[in-house]
Amino acid sequence: MREVKTEVLPRVVDKIESQVSILGLSSDIVNSVKFDIINIIMVLTYEKYYNSDFYTSMLDIYLSGHIPCGWDGDYPNGKILVY
Repeated sequence: MREVKTEVLPRVVDKIESQVSILGLSSDIVNSVKFDIINIIMVLTYEKYYNSDFYTSMLDIYLSGHIPCGWDGDYPNGKILVY
């Protein structure tokens, strides 16, 4: 996990910050996205032992160019809100 924080995140943080700025969003979103990326990678690392529909959905949202921004409903019932 240390490699993710020292090698992977720095590669994407500039892009994240740039897009957040272009969209006029709060810079606090950058930390949330970094947190999500770390968790998604961790879940993918252990997917042999544990599958997470939640983080799989979050990965799909990010890969489609969107940002998860909340939850509609009472977890686990409901859905991820997408910006």
